[in-house]
Amino acid sequence: MGKSRFTSLDVRRVVTDLRAKLTGLRLANVYDINNRTYLLKFVKPDLKEFVVLESGVRLHSTKYTRDKSDIPSVFSMKIRKYIRTKRLEKVEQYGMDRVVEMTFGVGIAEYHLILEFYAKGNIILTDKDYKILALLRSYQLGDEEAVAVGNTYPREIKQPLELMTAESLTAILSQPNVAGKSLKNALSMGVPYGAELIEHTILSAGFDPKSKTGEFDLSTLDKLTSGFKEAHEFLLSTERTKGWIVMKELKKPPTEEKKVETEEKVEEGKEVAEVTEKKEEDNFIYENFIPIMFKQFEGHPHLRAYDDYDSAVDEFFSKVYSQKVEVERLSHEQTVTKSVQHAKINQTKRLESLANDIKLNERKASLITQRLEKVEQYGMDRVVEMTFGVGIAEYHLILEFYAKGNIILTDKDYKILALLRSYQLGDEEAVAVGNTYPREIKQPLELMTAESLTAILSQPNVAGKSLKNALSMGVPYGAELIEHTILSAGFDPKSKTGEFDLSTLDKLTSGFKEAHEFLLSTERTKGWIVMKELKKPPTEEKKVETEEKVEEGKEVAEVTEKKEEDNFIYENFIPIMFKQFEGHPHLRAYDDYDSAVDEFFSKVYSQKVEVERLSHEQTVTKSVQHAKINQTKRLESLANDIKLNERKASLITQNIQLVDDILTVINASLSHQMDWDELRQYVKEEREEGNPIAEPIHKLKLDQNMVTILLYDTFQLDDDEQTEQAQPVDVDLALTAHANATAYYAQKKRVAVKKVKTEAVVEKALESVQRKAEKKMKATAVRQSVRQIRKPYWFEKFFFFISSDNYVVVGGRDAQQNELLYKRYLQKGDIYFHADMHGSSSVIVKNPTGKPLPPFTVSQAATFALCHSSAWKNKVVSSAYWVNANQVSKTAPSGEYLNTGGFMIRGKKNVLNPSQLVMGLGILWKVAEESYVNHVDERKAKFFDTQDEVSQSKPGKVKKASREEKESVTVDEEEMKREGEEEESEGEGEGENKGEVKDKVLGDSERGDDEDDEGEEESDGDSGSDLDEELASSNFSVSLVRSTQSLASSSASITADSEPQVQRKKKMTARERRVAKKQKLKRLQGVSEGGDDMVGEVDGEGVGDAKPAGEQSVKPKKKQPNIEYKRRQKAKAKKAREKYGWQDEEDKALHMKLLGHKDYKIPAQSPDGEEGEGAGEGEKGEDGVALDPESSEFLQKRQLRLNRENKRLRHEREEEEIRMIMKEENFHLLSEEQKKKIQQNESVGAGVNLTALTAQPLPNDVLLYAIPVCAPYDTLKDYKYKVKIAPGTEKKGRAISTIESIFIAHPDGTDQEKKLIRAIGANEMSLALISNMRLMAAQSKRGGGKFGKRGKGRGRKGGKRK
Repeated sequence: MGKSRFTSLDVRRVVTDLRAKLTGLRLANVYDINNRTYLLKFVKPDLKEFVVLESGVRLHSTKYTRDKSDIPSVFSMKIRKYIRTKRLEKVEQYGMDRVVEMTFGVGIAEYHLILEFYAKGNIILTDKDYKILALLRSYQLGDEEAVAVGNTYPREIKQPLELMTAESLTAILSQPNVAGKSLKNALSMGVPYGAELIEHTILSAGFDPKSKTGEFDLSTLDKLTSGFKEAHEFLLSTERTKGWIVMKELKKPPTEEKKVETEEKVEEGKEVAEVTEKKEEDNFIYENFIPIMFKQFEGHPHLRAYDDYDSAVDEFFSKVYSQKVEVERLSHEQTVTKSVQHAKINQTKRLESLANDIKLNERKASLITQRLEKVEQYGMDRVVEMTFGVGIAEYHLILEFYAKGNIILTDKDYKILALLRSYQLGDEEAVAVGNTYPREIKQPLELMTAESLTAILSQPNVAGKSLKNALSMGVPYGAELIEHTILSAGFDPKSKTGEFDLSTLDKLTSGFKEAHEFLLSTERTKGWIVMKELKKPPTEEKKVETEEKVEEGKEVAEVTEKKEEDNFIYENFIPIMFKQFEGHPHLRAYDDYDSAVDEFFSKVYSQKVEVERLSHEQTVTKSVQHAKINQTKRLESLANDIKLNERKASLITQNIQLVDDILTVINASLSHQMDWDELRQYVKEEREEGNPIAEPIHKLKLDQNMVTILLYDTFQLDDDEQTEQAQPVDVDLALTAHANATAYYAQKKRVAVKKVKTEAVVEKALESVQRKAEKKMKATAVRQSVRQIRKPYWFEKFFFFISSDNYVVVGGRDAQQNELLYKRYLQKGDIYFHADMHGSSSVIVKNPTGKPLPPFTVSQAATFALCHSSAWKNKVVSSAYWVNANQVSKTAPSGEYLNTGGFMIRGKKNVLNPSQLVMGLGILWKVAEESYVNHVDERKAKFFDTQDEVSQSKPGKVKKASREEKESVTVDEEEMKREGEEEESEGEGEGENKGEVKDKVLGDSERGDDEDDEGEEESDGDSGSDLDEELASSNFSVSLVRSTQSLASSSASITADSEPQVQRKKKMTARERRVAKKQKLKRLQGVSEGGDDMVGEVDGEGVGDAKPAGEQSVKPKKKQPNIEYKRRQKAKAKKAREKYGWQDEEDKALHMKLLGHKDYKIPAQSPDGEEGEGAGEGEKGEDGVALDPESSEFLQKRQLRLNRENKRLRHEREEEEIRMIMKEENFHLLSEEQKKKIQQNESVGAGVNLTALTAQPLPNDVLLYAIPVCAPYDTLKDYKYKVKIAPGTEKKGRAISTIESIFIAHPDGTDQEKKLIRAIGANEMSLALISNMRLMAAQSKRGGGKFGKRGKGRGRKGGKRK
């Protein structure tokens, strides 16, 4: 078996290589390959390095690409969070322990990534004080503090790198536990250099590593000491060394594909030597990798050298893992039947059960890391014991191969720790956990002497048996070896014991002596497989394949050999060439017996899989054929019924007079009350007398009112033929002969119609059977689940949604949840909604900030409360109301009580206008932290308050103003005066329309505040209608709110602890409007005017918020010098201003000095702030006086300033480098403003980071899972995946299936999104979906899908296009 994980020496040399490659590089990203393997990407300008890290196994850079997981694990996201973009400062090993520490960053931003390569391995991330932040697995070592998150990582070195002196070597070899061990094993127990380097050192010193410690002469210890000194120097060396891969030849014939590939390469003109080398390479597998040319590998025929050790390790693991992946893929393709899957599941469960039992005790888990010390058999019993470890860490794995078999794990005292199955043998102690395993040998390996053989053959119970069977009852050598021994001695194994001459026993004794010596031998022997010919003709496909191979020019002998191999199956495997198998025509030899056994069981297992697959296919095919046969038989039966009915009707018609006479006679007899038995006797007597009417009567069925008559075809001329062709016909006694014939004709027509219908559906029936059979075949395939176990948010147990303004809205599912919402989640600042209907859910809008709620959230929460009430089921449009949290109480009035889920509302209810009963189901996506930057501003609160009303209601004017400002357009004074007069006239007429505007805003509310509101109307007469249009475009009505008391607001803002306030702009006089416009035009022209008393600011706080001129100052714009540029100089100057516009003259001077321009001078500052010459030439002291350029204080201050500037520039370069790294990784860093917004979203979400939940996933987002959410349809307008829902009676299961198919068919959906949608459980989707619903429309914006087609009604948008 090849090397599979790092040793201490491997860790030492790889750390040396990685230190030279990676130090100074930044960690750009961390990817998941699997749950134990990670890919680290290090970069710096024009250089990338990828490092593969597998916990407990390996660490090396790589040049190969690997498939990465679509969803990053929690651990990799932790690493990204703390050390991504940090520079790798150092890589070091803890002494000779298999522990590596990678240090990222410096100072307070220093982190350590600690890699453990012993036992099960581990990856641990710590801060600068080695406090653990994240790790793959937690564990406890003895009485020490547990290695877990929050604890400090223990950094003590277990195996320090020390020089091995003569005294230390003598002490190791003098220990009692190394007695009898080989020199290599003895030194490995005390020297931490690794087994391979120790063996190399022993060989270099001229000793045999396999020699026993008792044979070693301590006087020659100097050679060994000098060898270990060289090994110690090699370990201390920091120089990079070469690497070698040790390969092992694989004995296998080249496949046909490789031959064809070789021929093609030669035809393409490639070198024959290269093709031969490639062909030979495929015949080798990698076995080991070494950092130096060890003595034990010198002269090895298959070695491959590399420039550095890290490259050798990368090549080794890449090739080994690719072989493993290919084998697993082929194995998975072969596993196609249900029975094999069931067997695998059972075996997996048994292994998992055993693994769980072992994990229950930490002592048991240590077996995994122990060395196998010995393997032995209990005498000739079918029991094998494998011993792991030594001393107190010794364990025994006992394998029983008799009866049902067993696997038993014991400690050093053979106390059972775990086993597959418990059992009881007679009166002995049960073989169970906690008991001691019985180690007595049942069948000892003893030499069979003449006396023992005579005793066996003289027993009475062997009388009459064959010689082979008789000896098998007393000789524990096995039936095959006994038969071989008998044949070698010249006897017949089938001869009876009574015929055996005991005087010839010496030959048999000598034969058993040879057998005993063979059993005692420790040498490895060859193995053979005995095959049996399978008598089956080759299929047509194989014949065609064989012909094609021959036509392609391949060897006929090889094709014949391949063909013959397919006609044989494995029957037996033997360790020596038994006499009974000599001359067998079908034997195959192997280099060792273990390989023969492996080949036998591998082939037998694959044959079993193939047989079961073919059996399953045959069963399915048989069911289809059986269905076809049944349908064919049914059609044939119907056709026969048609012919029979037609023949019976024809016979009655041909013999109509005879039938009428028979019916008349029998009916007359019955009418005279003749007994049925007498009538039968009478007919019999008449038939015997030859009565022509009685002769045709075959049987009387009087209980059915029928008579069976034998009728003949009158068209037949031969009487003999007529007799043979007589047809029994049942005739109804209640009908005439003609009526009976008509009935048979009618029956024929009915059967004919049935036959036509059967023929019409038989094809569909066969197709249905075929589909079911194919479905049954597909059901045998393994279906893998990608569902990720996640922790649900606190609001997912309720009805919930996130409003378009980024507020969490939750509602109770029942009375108990309503109580829970009130007691646990209703807090100060929250708003409580309830429908004005019985059975409504208690809806809460979480508002921890206490700020006013946007109107859209108010509307959506009201719709949500209404839809989760009885109004939804009854399809009744009603209203909802809201109150503050402090108005909701569980205290009932005196003499009353409140049921569970009932509350008392104190104070005023704010009743809202009726809402539409329209809901929708959409998908929210949880994104990783690195994708937050794409969704920071996804949901913004939308207000229509005093600050933005004018700009929002009149977007055209704002746009015009910005265009005027950009182009600096001058306006004529007369035009400006004319506009002022028009506005004044508009202001005079404003009072006339005031009542109309007020009525439109107030709706049904009381009008007691008319006088107070007169001065709060808009300045323009049409502003009310403009605002209405703006709100209508946003699906929000102005007249949503009507209070039970006086309430008038065009855009009501609900506060946390107070009643809603009416917010309107203060009316401006005509003079104020004219002054404001003049001031704005002067600012646009760059002129500062300050003579007026009042100055309005349109762009800032609105027209209505004018300020006195004294409180507002307009900063004059800095005049640019008029410079006449030459050709192309203007564009260069523009670029320079864009690039260096942030610099002032002092910054520019410092940069110029850093670049070496010593003569550049900073312009001096004039008293009024203008720049002049020589401003930066000197430094000023504490008193503000310029210092002497030659003084030490001047030089010290200048050096401090330069140091600060250098630090700032270095910081900028690092930020730019990090930005480029993140840009290459398609990841953008969060700005400080974005981080603040994320914190705000988390505060609004009541502890939930709402930025992580998006409805609009981007292609570059890292998606973790999908959450279904049922919300008012207006909330889902920006959702990528959504369907519309209305009240109805559609079944939930069918609706869920339809919704999933609609989402999967989304034209813009990615594979990852569809995979996560499929991973949503039916139960999770059912909980999110509202009851009593029906689907209305598909979610696709392109109009496709089942529910998105155009209607065919008489509507304006329905019907077909012409």
